[in-house]
Amino acid sequence: GRGLKSLERTLLSESIPLRRDRGDSFWVSVVVNGDKTKEMIVDSGAYQMSSCHALEKALGIEVGPKDKQIILVLAYGIPINATEVTVPSLRVGKFTVDSVRCAVLGPEATEAEPLLGLSFLKEFRFEIDTQKETLTMVKVDEGGGSRVRK
Repeated sequence: GRGLKSLERTLLSESIPLRRDRGDSFWVSVVVNGDKTKEMIVDSGAYQMSSCHALEKALGIEVGPKDKQIILVLAYGIPINATEVTVPSLRVGKFTVDSVRCAVLGPEATEAEPLLGLSFLKEFRFEIDTQKETLTMVKVDEGGGSRVRK
């Protein structure tokens, strides 16, 4: 019955330590596809995760001829070519999200930092605490249908 379903909802949360660098960027450790760990900037203003061309090989992200070509506008309004791919899984803390959209920037984006954007973060209620330097992610587990694993 419906009553039982509502009892199965559990609230899952975790606070993950962030590393602050010069300025106001906060870095978090991200596990890509279960085995490669990379520090990325938590950027709730970025629509999707993005990584530079050089990182793509290191993380095992495959870019093929059938992948969609897009143009991203970086800070300061600079347009840059990118390829949109789907990363099989990303894990931050105890949370893994499957099939995360990622923009792999072209080789000309030599200065671009890897960003963890909304294509991952939108699966959670999240809060960045700048005083404690933590990222708190909250997920309501309703059983089934979610791309989030714990």
